[in-house]
Amino acid sequence: MGFRVISTDLEARPNLQPDLQFFRADLNQDLALPGMTVDYVVSLETIEHLENPWHFTRELARILKPGGRLVLSTPNIDYLSCKIFFLREGSFYPFFNQWQYKVIGHITPLSRYYLTRILEKAGFQIEKYSYNRYRIPFFKIPSPLRWPIFGESLIIQAVKK
Repeated sequence: MGFRVISTDLEARPNLQPDLQFFRADLNQDLALPGMTVDYVVSLETIEHLENPWHFTRELARILKPGGRLVLSTPNIDYLSCKIFFLREGSFYPFFNQWQYKVIGHITPLSRYYLTRILEKAGFQIEKYSYNRYRIPFFKIPSPLRWPIFGESLIIQAVKK
């Protein structure tokens, strides 16, 4: 479609498309890309694995051209089961329990409110919030209501000012 796509992660995965450019990076550190050279960034289910989401979003703003677009997703800790478990147990189950921490590496839960603050401080303007996999907690059946408390992942679309 005319895009030059670059992928990054801690390690290359075996299912990586052979014609896709890849560079290894620790996203807790500075990105090895020049400033204002990228049109779009898609960060899916990444920010919750990072020690410093503030630094990460500043780096995204640095590499994006003015008017560049960001699509970012993270587990939705405003999901109803997360709220209930937080009140009962103090953890954002099912996304940030001990197993998710030790095995999956979920270390930084971010609500819509705090993620908005982080992105706006980094120089982004939020264009749209959405959610995926609308389900009724505990039953895991599709929810007829498209409310944030039933969305399992928060998806934010933003533009660099």
